[in-house]
Amino acid sequence: MKNKIKELKTDINVIIEYLKDHSVSSAAKKFNESSFVIRRELKAKNISINRSLGESQKLGWMEILISKISKEELEEYYKNHTINEIMSYFHLSRKSVLTLFELYNIPKKETGFAISQGLGKLPPDKKEVRLQKIRQTTFERYGVSIGSQLPASQEKRAKTTFERYGTYYALQSPQLLEKARNTCQEKYGVQYPCMRKEARIKGSNSHTNQAFDALLTENNLPHELEFPIDRKSYDFRVDKTLIEIDPSITHNSNWTPFREHEGLPTNYHQEKSKLATENGYNCIHVWDWDDWNKIIKLIQPKERIYARKCEIKEPTIEEAKQFINQNHLQNYIKDQIRIGLYYNDELVSIMTFGKPRYNKKYNYELLRYCYTKQVVGGAEKLLHYFIKNYNPDSIISYCDLSKFTGKVYEKLGFRKGKKANPSIHWFNVDTKKHITNNLLNQRGFDQLLGKEYGRYGKGTSNTELMLNHGFVQVYDCGQQSYYWNK
Repeated sequence: MKNKIKELKTDINVIIEYLKDHSVSSAAKKFNESSFVIRRELKAKNISINRSLGESQKLGWMEILISKISKEELEEYYKNHTINEIMSYFHLSRKSVLTLFELYNIPKKETGFAISQGLGKLPPDKKEVRLQKIRQTTFERYGVSIGSQLPASQEKRAKTTFERYGTYYALQSPQLLEKARNTCQEKYGVQYPCMRKEARIKGSNSHTNQAFDALLTENNLPHELEFPIDRKSYDFRVDKTLIEIDPSITHNSNWTPFREHEGLPTNYHQEKSKLATENGYNCIHVWDWDDWNKIIKLIQPKERIYARKCEIKEPTIEEAKQFINQNHLQNYIKDQIRIGLYYNDELVSIMTFGKPRYNKKYNYELLRYCYTKQVVGGAEKLLHYFIKNYNPDSIISYCDLSKFTGKVYEKLGFRKGKKANPSIHWFNVDTKKHITNNLLNQRGFDQLLGKEYGRYGKGTSNTELMLNHGFVQVYDCGQQSYYWNK
């Protein structure tokens, strides 16, 4: 029997009137209706909701936007900063900034063109006077504010370029492009100016990167900044490990303060890890929710010892928790079996097992493995002990590809299983709260964040609510599953 199509219990005209000043989510909550059904009925009536209009029609997201930044605050900051700087400082998209300009009736600054006139050295008031004079004189003589806009100038430039190189624009000429590449190669050792190490460091040396750079230096880790592979660049290289610092404000897939697009592609981080692996490197992506000290521990050289010199024991749950929370990137997770290697009575490596969380066809899941010393043969000794004493028929485990390559599983005799696509992580750049998409789907917005932002009831979209409350989507590199069978 087919499911009955859900209908509205409330008069659609009443909802339409309410939507003039509220969001669809708010309407769904107020009238105890489904957001999907409301949108369906609006679409049937050919009614669209314009979220960028003025005071009489602003919806939920605009109310949130206005609450973040007042007209006085925006005007004061805009006096000495650019739109791009506003986007970065207030964590807004360009569209949001321009919408606020329109709403607050703030005129946009005119962009100057005559840097060659020495305008950059003038005080702001004298600079503006000089610019106005240049524009006025040019306009009085030629009818345009900038000389290069004259049709005659454009035509002459195109004609000269065509006569010399057979194309109307310099960048269309293979001859000129080849000449430019050769000159750049001779001067700087790279084909394009933007590939120069100095240019990459200058363009990428953010405060976050500077702080991580200082942390590497403090821990005596020799490193190289802006390590290039092909046309891509990695923030740091430490021996055979490449490190990418991925702040959510610039590495999300919704928006960015620097470019006019919808954010990074969902496979952006995955592709950078793949490129690193293909060239013999391991790539570690450092997210906003990572513990930097644990990242440093991960890449620090470790004392090398041999498994035959270690004693194998099963530590207590308290001992295991403390060791894992100090040394594993994802901290302790509930387990059933804990096996440790002890060197001179010191716990130096641990492997834990429990019931499979996602795939019940396996007997056990290898949950955590970490160490403080490089124990040669240590992982093999721990797994052998587990198989001998607990006699499993099958084991499954998961490798986080944003940090590791999975080589340890291959050494242990595991086989590759399914490779999962990049997962979504939700991060709020203001509150620094981090929520995985799996947890959001399991528990929902109301249960996770209802106390902070209010409850919206059934029928609302978790994704829409997260975006409306300042969260952005960051895609990781996916997971690779590994399995072992007897």
